[in-house]
Amino acid sequence: MPESFGTAPTEDGAVAFTVAGRFIGDAVVTENLFVQNVNILQRLIELEQKITAASQVQQQISQLTGKLNTLQDQVNTAVSNLTNRISAVEFQVAGLQTTAHTHSG
Repeated sequence: MPESFGTAPTEDGAVAFTVAGRFIGDAVVTENLFVQNVNILQRLIELEQKITAASQVQQQISQLTGKLNTLQDQVNTAVSNLTNRISAVEFQVAGLQTTAHTHSG
């Protein structure tokens, strides 16, 4: 049972109950529950929506991270291929320079 309990009429003639204190066991609320002028049910719904949105953002971040890692691998492969080609061209140029020096003298 709560520590204090009171009733008051509402604008539509119904009876509003005011309850304060601690409850032992279940407390069932059949209408809106306000705490410091905040509708708790509405606030919970808003928080659930934010959690869902945050979860969706997290999934998108994970997907983008995977795509970014794939792109990084592709860039690394392209750089490696280009480095190998440049080395091959430098080797060929060096061979041509050696040949040109031996034929020019």
